[in-house]
Amino acid sequence: MTPGCGKSKHERDLEAKLAEAETARAELTKKLTAKQQELDRVVQATTERQDALRKELEESRNK
Repeated sequence: MTPGCGKSKHERDLEAKLAEAETARAELTKKLTAKQQELDRVVQATTERQDALRKELEESRNK
């Protein structure tokens, strides 16, 4: 290919595939972030429940 004659079909195809891969990566990153936030909420709720149970157990031992 000589300079100035534009991109070859192969180059255009590769650029299209790269754009698709970048879009897919962005979508997966978004899903992963949402899942991580969901897991963080579950861990927080579980920790709070454990703390409440520990407190309840301690109170029952002190009776």
